[in-house]
Amino acid sequence: MNLDPLDVLLSEDRIPRTVDPDEGRTARPTWVGKNYRPGGVLFMGKNPGGGSSSFETRRPSWDFPFFDAMKRLREKRDMAAYAHLSDEVQPTVMRQWPMWRSIGAVLDALRLDLFSVAMGNFVPFRTQGNKVLAKEFEAAWRLDTRQIIVTIRPSVIVKMTNDFRAFFGYCPNGIRVQQFHRANGDNYITPAGHADLNQLRTIGESLQH
Repeated sequence: MNLDPLDVLLSEDRIPRTVDPDEGRTARPTWVGKNYRPGGVLFMGKNPGGGSSSFETRRPSWDFPFFDAMKRLREKRDMAAYAHLSDEVQPTVMRQWPMWRSIGAVLDALRLDLFSVAMGNFVPFRTQGNKVLAKEFEAAWRLDTRQIIVTIRPSVIVKMTNDFRAFFGYCPNGIRVQQFHRANGDNYITPAGHADLNQLRTIGESLQH
C-alpha cells in the first residue's frame, strides 16, 4: 500500500482524475481470503477498474466503503483495521463489482468459495482510461507483483484479463496459468469463456485431491 504510483506509472498524466485525489494515488493490496492456503488459486486482473471519465465526477456507491477501510488501515496499521478491510468490507464490495459475474462463474467451476482464494492485479493502480502500458506492467512486476506471487505461493493463477500475454513468460515455474476470456462489461460469458470454464472444472477436480 506504500507503493508510489510514479514508481509504476510513466507520468502524472497516467493517474486518473477522480473525485478524491488521494484515491487515484492509492495502490490496491492483493486480497487473500481467510481460508486461503499456499498451493491455492490466485485471480489476477489487469488493474483496478475506475480509470474512466465517469469516475472523474461520480463513483459507484460500493467504492466508498472500500477506500474508507483502506485509509483506516493505512492510518492505523493494526490487525483490527486489516481484518475490517479483508474480512468484512472487501468481500461485500467484490460481490457488487460488474466483474463478479465472471468471478462467480470461475469459482463455481473450480468448486471453491471466495474466502479460499486470493485476488490481485498485475498493476495495483487505477490508470487514465483503464489502459496499462507494457513498461508499467514490467515496473509493477519488478516492484510488487512478483513478490506477491512468491509470498503466497499459488499453484494456479487465473488470468482475468486478455492483456499481458507476456506474463506466461514471467510466471515462476511450477504455477499453472489459466486464461479466462471475459466479455466487455462482464454482461455474459463468452464462447471462449465457456471453454475456459471447462478447463477450470478439470483444474478444480485436481485441487480437490
